[in-house]
Order: sequence, then C-alpha cells, then structure tokens
Amino acid sequence: MTPENTAPAARRAAAALAFALCAALPAGAQTLNADIKVTSLAGLAMPEAPVSVDQSGRKMSVTNLDAPPRYGSDGYLYAISNQRSGSNPQRALRMKPVAGGSYEAAAVAAVDPATGFNEQWSLASMLLRRPAGGFYGLARTVTRRVAGPGFENGAVFTFEWGRTLDALPSLAGKLSSPGGIALAPDGTLFGTLSDLANGLPGRIYRIDPAGVHAVLYDFPLAAGETAAQAAGGAWPLALTVAGNGQVYGVAGSGGAPRADKPGETPAGVLYRMDPASPAALSVLHTFVPSEGSLDDTAALAEGRDGWLYGSARAGGAAAAGMVYRIRLDGSGFAVLHTFGGADGKFPSGPLALAADGNIYGTTRNGGASDAGTLFRIVTARAGEAGGGFEPLYQFRGMPDGKVPVGLTAGDDGRLYGATRNGGPEYQRAVQFPPNSPPETVQSDGGTLFQVELDALKPGATLSLSLSAEMVTVGTQALLSWTATDAANCEASGTWSGAQPVTGTLALTPPKAGSYGYTLSCDDLLKGGKVAASTTLRVNPAAAVVLEPQSAGNGGAAGPLALAALALGWAWRRARRR
Repeated sequence: MTPENTAPAARRAAAALAFALCAALPAGAQTLNADIKVTSLAGLAMPEAPVSVDQSGRKMSVTNLDAPPRYGSDGYLYAISNQRSGSNPQRALRMKPVAGGSYEAAAVAAVDPATGFNEQWSLASMLLRRPAGGFYGLARTVTRRVAGPGFENGAVFTFEWGRTLDALPSLAGKLSSPGGIALAPDGTLFGTLSDLANGLPGRIYRIDPAGVHAVLYDFPLAAGETAAQAAGGAWPLALTVAGNGQVYGVAGSGGAPRADKPGETPAGVLYRMDPASPAALSVLHTFVPSEGSLDDTAALAEGRDGWLYGSARAGGAAAAGMVYRIRLDGSGFAVLHTFGGADGKFPSGPLALAADGNIYGTTRNGGASDAGTLFRIVTARAGEAGGGFEPLYQFRGMPDGKVPVGLTAGDDGRLYGATRNGGPEYQRAVQFPPNSPPETVQSDGGTLFQVELDALKPGATLSLSLSAEMVTVGTQALLSWTATDAANCEASGTWSGAQPVTGTLALTPPKAGSYGYTLSCDDLLKGGKVAASTTLRVNPAAAVVLEPQSAGNGGAAGPLALAALALGWAWRRARRR
C-alpha cells in the first residue's frame, strides 16, 4: 500500500514537500573485518524517499527486493521488485551508488486501460546485463490481463529503463518451472526449466543474441522413476558459463547413490555441458544431505583460480548451509565451510567474484541479530584448514536491513547488494498543522548497500555541502564542493553535466519541494568513483498575517477580532474534512 493510502491528509501534504534521505552506516558498526566497509545507500519503501511519479500522478516507492541490484553500463544500479498487485504497478528502481542519495522508481508492468489491472511478474533471478544494452531477467510466472493471450508460465524478459518488461516471444508459455539463466560473453543466454507434472525432469535451453530459442538437453527419466531417482539429476537450478566456454549447473534432485556415503539418499547433482555437444552432458558430483541440499537459492561462481565455487542453503551439522568448490574438470570437490548460525545461516542469492579475486556471499539469517551476514572465501587459502572462510559483517535489521539476498560486482570495483526487509528509522517533518513535532517512522522495505573492499587504502575525497539545507521559496542557498585526487566530475539529480573538481553554485529553486544534488568523480587513487550527495528542502513562502484594526477603544476589540478569525479558520477546516 502506498503512503498516500495510509497517511492522514495533513501528512500527505507534508510528504509532498519533505523527503528524508538515508545516511551511511556508522563506521564499523557490525563490521568484523577492517579492510571492508559496508555502506547503506538507501532505505526502500520510505514514504518520503525521492521517487518518480507515474502517469496518474501517484508517488511510487520500491520495496522488498528478492535479488541484488545490477550495475548498469551508465553507472546506475538497477533492480526490480516482486511487490505488485492488480491495481498497484510492479516497479523498478535505479540510483547512483551514493550514500544518502535518492532513487527513481518506475512502473514496469503493462496496464489494461479497461480494467486498470497490471501484468504481474514473479521474478526468479537477478538482472543480467546484455552486451547490446539493457538487461535480461527471468520470471517464474507471468499473469497477463491485457490484450493478447494470458499465461501463468514463466518468461525470459528484456528490460530497459522507461519501458515495460517484454517477454521473449520464442519462450512465451513454455517455462513451466524456470530454474536459472546465465549469459555468455557473446550475448548467448542459457537457461534451465523443469515440468515434473508432465514428465519433464529438466531442460537446458539456449537463446542466441537474435532471440532464437533452441532446446539443448532434456534430463532423462526412465519409466517408473521419480525425479528423486533420476541418476542424471532433475530440477535444474542455477547455472553459469565458465571461461572455458562450458556450462556448469546444479540440479536440486536426483543423482546416483554414492559408495562413500552409504545410506544417504542423493540430493542433487552438479553437471557440466559443452554447448557444442550438449548430449554429452556429464555429472561431476552428486550431493548428499550431510553435504548440502539444493534449492532455488543455490549459487555458482567461477573463481580466477580454475575452481568453481557454490553454495547450498541446507546441509552441515547445523543444517544451516555450506559453501563448496570443485575444479572445472570435476576433480577436488570439497566443502569449504558449513554454517552454524553465529557465522550465518542459509546462504542464498548470487555469489560474486570481486575485484580482489575472492568470492563473496550473504546468508539470509544468522549472526548476532539473526538478520543475516556477509562473508567471503579467500581463494588463495581455500585449500587450507578453514577453507579460506572469513565472516565480514552482521546485519542488524535496523538501520541496515535484514535478510540479504546476495551480491553483484560493479564496474567500479565495489560490490552491491540488497536486503529484503528491515531498514532505517527516520524522522518525517510534519508541517500541517504548523509547529507539529517531527514524527519517527521505521521502514521495513529493505535496503540497498555497497561493499568497499579496500577500505583501508587512501582514496579520493569529495565534499558537497549547502550553506542552508532548508530555505523558503525565493531564498538563495549556496552549493559548494571540493574534490582531491579526483577528475571527471559529473553532476546528477536536480543538476547535470560535467563540473570542475572545485566550485560553487547559487541555487534559487522556483517552487517548494525537495531538490537532490549528487556529484561523482573518478577516484585517481583507488579507481572507481567517489561520490557525494545533499538535498535542499524548499518550503513555501510564509503567509502574510494582517494586523487587526483598532476599534478606537484602546484596542479592546483586537483580541476579539483575532478570536473570531481563529474560530472562522477552525470552522472552515472542519467543513473541508
């Protein structure tokens, strides 16, 4: 439900003028390793967050992401929310990766003008950046209520900012239970699906850059077998395209019994497929419950060291999940770490290969607040005792969010993630009636966050400040900035264009509202970007109050006139209600 549906009228008027922004987390608040820094970029679903307005003038926010944001070629972060309903549009967000910055929101589902109902997309993966621009995504189901055939099956879709989601027609209605998607460097998309109800334990397909779809491999199922008995695996899930051109993936059921694990039922497989000869797909490893059980939160990522790294949500002595690795040739499988709760519980979401060559991931729960954790595998020490595992950060729920949903790597050398729930507590300035105290509000729509890997290394600095953060219409404020060890500064938000590394700008906004100013510059020391943001809040000009005229009797009528004016104002206000 949007804030407009829940706030009293006076607060709705105040919300149109006052926008609260999120600040960076306190340094090292729950950080367990000093060389990384976790920064909150935005709290989602905040009623006063700066957001865009749809065609009907409704203010939109974005809530409860199920996948981390993807860094776009334009330097923005992009994500799509699963939150939607028949009359409220499903939304995407984009924002510059700046602490305290603002995000834009836009509806991404087509609307039937006759009924007002929207398409509903149940998303199954993070976005993948297309070489040709925009993104690919995967939906578990799509419900259409617009012209054309409706379907409940999944879809591979394309997404570009400012456009609605567009399902690839070659697969429309064919993805009954989609598993995952992966993108090759040449733009070829590989994906998995299953249809157990109709006797299909699994399928691997390909979509070339021109959008042509082809079936590469169907997982076999002998007569009378169940999916759990399929020696070659069933229910394919996550997959990845390795540097050797091979497709690697996991399936959450089936597998051949293992002689070294007597009495344990197979719980899924890890496989390899050569796209040039898909019929020769081979099983590299069969999982058993004591190692890990796979579901749709499983993840795979290739390291720079010739190993494939993965996670399973369950498994281990505490049944809290594990992280493993295996060589690309199928040898050397090893469980690197099993989670126990204090160090995390239930790893889920994408693993990320970071600029430092290590593998980073998140757990949905665990840690001191049971709100999830951030961890890494130091690949150079993965063969040692402890498997190279390092706990890095514990989420607290407020203000940094809870239930993190994985990580992606940005072009700026940093990692980016999202939490599904939790978020900051903030004050909403209530201006009607006048002189009302600020109201404290807590958000539970999740957060966006950034992970800086070399926090101890000196980098560029950038300051951006206002001479006054709140003014009235017609009053001037001075915006000042200074950057050191930086170059190529670019403005965004209310202002735009290239800017010098040091400067000032006189601001006189023409109307009441909230004006966000962001500046980002190239970091000449660390690489990537350094950025800063600030917001100018402009209130309406003060109303002119007329002094009452004297009645000629020493001013005795003055208080009576004021009282009459006050009663008249109260009566008119009551009539409007």
